[in-house]
Amino acid sequence: MMSSSEDNSIKQWVFDTENSSDNQPQLLRFRQGHALPPTLIRHYDRNGGTSHQQASDNVGGSRLLSCSVDKTFRVFSAHKDDQSFEMSQKRVARRSKRIKLADSSELKLSRVVDLAFCSLRENEWCNVVTAHEGATCAYTWRLNKQALGEFTLQPPLSECIPLLNNGKGPQRKVRSLASFASAGFL
Repeated sequence: MMSSSEDNSIKQWVFDTENSSDNQPQLLRFRQGHALPPTLIRHYDRNGGTSHQQASDNVGGSRLLSCSVDKTFRVFSAHKDDQSFEMSQKRVARRSKRIKLADSSELKLSRVVDLAFCSLRENEWCNVVTAHEGATCAYTWRLNKQALGEFTLQPPLSECIPLLNNGKGPQRKVRSLASFASAGFL
């Protein structure tokens, strides 16, 4: 079982029924790295499959994709903490220094509200897609390069305007199936 909390960590728990009579979960591993609490966590397995398949099948992901209120997208290794990293948003610190911004988080993409992935052929194209709070487009990421991809998925403007004018803003949803992704609104 996985959990996240206000201490900005992700914890992996195990229920050891053979050695424990009280059926209480035991802390197996924990990962830290976000400045604010994680809001979205997905198991990622390099052996193939999509986020939809892995959500419904037996989850044995060797990595955790984690998004936080601090606008970061991190990849944690479920086994070795030194293999964890933050996905790059293309030289945010350098750009903020050049335009003399005190806080580089103003240039980061907004908080991730949904993500989908496909690990098949991850070295050949962008294999993660994210939907962000307040954005009408979805962003692609290259997990093997640890960086934002070169493509955005933008629906036609005629579909966005009614959703943006309703006061709440659109609720985005992304889904990945094999070698393509779809982005839409609820």
